Amino acid sequence: MPRGFRTIRRARRSRSLPLILCSLIGAGAFAALTDGGQTARGAKPLAEQIDSLLVQAGFGINEVWLTGHRYTVDSDLFAALDQENAGSLLRFDPRKARDRIEHLSWVETAAVTRVFPDQLRIDIKERHPFAVWINDGREALVDASGRLLAYVTPGAANDLPRIRGAEAPVAAAELFAALRRHPDIAQRLESADRIGGRRWTLRLESSVAVLLPADRQAAAIDRLADLQTRQSLLDKGNLVADLRLAHRIAIRRTGVLVGGNSQGAAEAPGGG
Repeated sequence: MPRGFRTIRRARRSRSLPLILCSLIGAGAFAALTDGGQTARGAKPLAEQIDSLLVQAGFGINEVWLTGHRYTVDSDLFAALDQENAGSLLRFDPRKARDRIEHLSWVETAAVTRVFPDQLRIDIKERHPFAVWINDGREALVDASGRLLAYVTPGAANDLPRIRGAEAPVAAAELFAALRRHPDIAQRLESADRIGGRRWTLRLESSVAVLLPADRQAAAIDRLADLQTRQSLLDKGNLVADLRLAHRIAIRRTGVLVGGNSQGAAEAPGGG
């Protein structure tokens, strides 16, 4: 049985949709011809009366099947369906319902299908958590497009990379695409900080900070990987590697001495 199956309401089902429709339409037309539609105008519009009769005849939304969702809350999906105002299955608009469901944070796409006489099938494709965004003291899951999915407790989802900065979510995908080319660097990453909405500083294990340029960040990471291969730079720890200039890498040691002063600085060729 699919996850989220729920029987909303039971009603008597009709065996013949065409027969009922013809009867209802005929009754409405007869009322309009015999009294000019005054009875319908005095109570409800004719279309609403017919829709109410269809619900009573078993064509309401009596069962909803939900499939494909893991993180989206059932109650949010049912609220998006707006079933209380849906009327009969014939009146229900699956396209509008789909649009409302796709506005839910976890939902990437949704398919809403009417199954006559009285069922709806909702097939969900959810977004995938890509990183944990730390901002203003709160942590949230975001996907690769930068969409905020859900706030989480601090320290949750430790298998995901951490990013910081107001504009970090929308820029993270490009950064991590460059890092995937160099697994040795990527596996050392503790967090990536977006600085001024323009560039990244990578915080690596062993107290290593890597300052990337505002542009050509992939090329800068390539240069860092080459230096790591030749000199095992990142294995030394306690340093800042400044790659913001195109043709050199400035290395500064960050070991703290008595009195709070930093150790000396060094400079490594940028490899072009």
